[in-house]
This record gives sequence, structure tokens and C-alpha cells, in this order.
Amino acid sequence: ACAAGARREPVLLRRGSGELPLADACTGGARAWSASFLREQLGDYACHVLSAPAASRRFTYYWGGDGDPAHAGYDATPTCFSQALTFAQFAARTSRAADAGAGAGGGGDGERSDGRVFYLQTALARRGADASSIRIEPVPGEAVRAAVTELGAAIYRAADASGARALLAHIASAAHFGPWLRTTLFASPRGLVTRVHYDHYDNIYFQLAGTKRVLLLDPLDGAAALCAYPVHHPLDQRARAHLDRACDTAAGGARGAAARASALEIELGPGDVLVIPHHWWHHVE
Repeated sequence: ACAAGARREPVLLRRGSGELPLADACTGGARAWSASFLREQLGDYACHVLSAPAASRRFTYYWGGDGDPAHAGYDATPTCFSQALTFAQFAARTSRAADAGAGAGGGGDGERSDGRVFYLQTALARRGADASSIRIEPVPGEAVRAAVTELGAAIYRAADASGARALLAHIASAAHFGPWLRTTLFASPRGLVTRVHYDHYDNIYFQLAGTKRVLLLDPLDGAAALCAYPVHHPLDQRARAHLDRACDTAAGGARGAAARASALEIELGPGDVLVIPHHWWHHVE
């Protein structure tokens, strides 16, 4: 794992059979992270939630906006929008939508009557003014706050770690990770897609509940295969091709189907951990 990290390659760590699996060791127990647990722990905290058209079910971010000269030279109408919701409001919307979609033959889980689906992507902690410090967001639940603190310690304090915690710290060291930036919670109903993109930072992804499929392409192969948007485009770091199977015949689908065939495909389950180096293209569904 450390050798792969040093080569700037993804690392997959499967949930072990021992008493202290990796994700449990670093987040206080993967099986504890249920919807009811999050509703209790996050309380009235205003979470960042994205909405996207139910017809595509694809989520992404757009750079720029009014008055932004760097991204003003392109025409790219946003289809995803941000809003603040409590976890209870987010859960209620997805629950009502699933019932409505099933009853009316609509889009299924996560869809509301206004034709949009929702994906919670909210920060739980950020780097403090001192690069070595962690600033926990004002979430009310002590269990979440403790887990986020433990996670930061697991990644960057190898000298104080043992077992699973030490393994993560050594991978981060071998891969020359930069300073820790933030810890983000992702939650969604099934069937949603984060369109293929790359990040300028390294990711350590903990799957706490449910399953996800991740497709990975290395930086150079992905740039050639996916028809990346140009620098300073509002969709910079993203691609014109789509990798979700439902869109293989849509615009950009032929290129996306070919790229999907060459991608590294990983199924994540509860307790699994995936390390994604910076600039690796990744699609999540």
C-alpha cells in the first residue's frame, strides 16, 4: 500500500475481519453512521446540499459566476445548485421523493415533484489558521466531533498511531500528502452520479454505509480519453464524456463508453477505504 502511494497510484483498503477494521478505527465505527445517527448528531446544523435535474441525476460544481473574469469567456449554464438544509430536511425530502417517484412511475429515490434530486456534501472540519490544527464545524453531536478529530490524528500523526491508524499515516507519508484541508460528509439516495472529474488535492474516501461504484483513470490517460474541458472553463477539471452506463448512447456517450472500458472499477462497501491521488480522474455512482 505504501509503495503504491509512493508511485502516486490509488490504494484500496478493504474492511478487515479483525476486531478493529480500518474505517472503524478511524471514524468510531462505520456501522454507527446511519441516517438516524446523523439526524441526531447534526441536529440543526446547516448542511451544504446540491440539487441536480432528475433526468440526468448527475452532480458537479461550476467555477465562476457573475463578475468572474477568469471564467466569463465560456457559455456554460449551471444545472446544479447549492442550498442549506438540516440533515432532517434533506432526509425528509429524499424520503418523500422516493414515495412519490415509486407511486407515479417517476425517477425513484431522491426525486421531488419539482424534478430535482439532492446530494448532501457538507464539511465537518477544516484546516485551522495553523496548518497542523483542525477546526471542527459547529455540529452539535459529540460523537461526530470526536470521530473527525480521530480521523485527522489517524492520517497525520504516525508517531502516535498504531495498527490501522498507523497504516493510513504511513501511506500519507509515502505519498507525500500535503497539509490536511478538510473532512467532508457525503450522503445520498441510491442512483445518483458524481460526474467524472479530478481534484488538485489527495482524497482519502471512507465508505461508512451503503455502496458506491468508483471508476478511476490516471491523469494522462483520462485527459486523452475523456475530452477534458479547457482551463478557466466553468467546468474546468471535468470532462465532456460521461461514464454512467445509462448515458452510453447520449452526447459524449461513445467516448465515455470507451473510457469506461479502460477504467479501473472499484465497488466500495461499508468499512472500505479508497485513497485517490491528486489529478486522478474519478467518477462515482
